[in-house]
Amino acid sequence: GSSRVLAAMKRHYDGAKAEERLHAIAERVPGVFVGMDMIAGFPGETDADHRETMLRLERSPWTRLHVFPYSLRKSTAAARMVAAGEGVPEPEKRERARELRVLSEKRLALELSAKVGRVMELLVEEKSARLDGVEHSQGHARAYFRILVPGSFKANARIPVRIVGALPKREALLGEAIK
Repeated sequence: GSSRVLAAMKRHYDGAKAEERLHAIAERVPGVFVGMDMIAGFPGETDADHRETMLRLERSPWTRLHVFPYSLRKSTAAARMVAAGEGVPEPEKRERARELRVLSEKRLALELSAKVGRVMELLVEEKSARLDGVEHSQGHARAYFRILVPGSFKANARIPVRIVGALPKREALLGEAIK
């Protein structure tokens, strides 16, 4: 989310443009699941850059972050930045990644909870899941939220489900088929 870090990463957009796009997506597809990859501790990232990222994320619509600390890739521009002394110390990278993960877990839990009581269409996938010893069909809603439903439904079936619970640890919703 930091414009300075995005430029160092050779991205063709800045933090404001990314934020603008997130709001545009949310406006065009209300309730959509938006997941993003986030690198913590990219070479040259300062505390101020990290705070800018956190603030931008807090005010933007998204659902889940896939967070990982920067890891060195040989023969890259970023590796040369590390060699030039611009690397972020490991403890700082880990702490920044932890903060991003905590933010992501909170956001995902809120987004999932907000879906409870709604009716959504589930596209059933082939693979099933077990939850509390019970077989569940699983798949995704149009807005990409993962849903588990007790019972066995045919793959590729589209079934209406009422969302009855949130399963943040599974990054999913619990539904019941509407008959």
